[in-house]
Amino acid sequence: MENLTFFLGTVHSLVSIVSVLVHRVWAGSSIQRNATKSAQSAATGGDINK
Repeated sequence: MENLTFFLGTVHSLVSIVSVLVHRVWAGSSIQRNATKSAQSAATGGDINK
């Protein structure tokens, strides 16, 4: 029974780590997209939302 508890704890830790990494990557990519939009807007002198 102790092995099962340890296994579940390990799985829970891995899931937590993965979810944090996914969230960071997702946030980073959305920041990157916004930066790209701003750069394109500055280059063309146009509206960001176009």
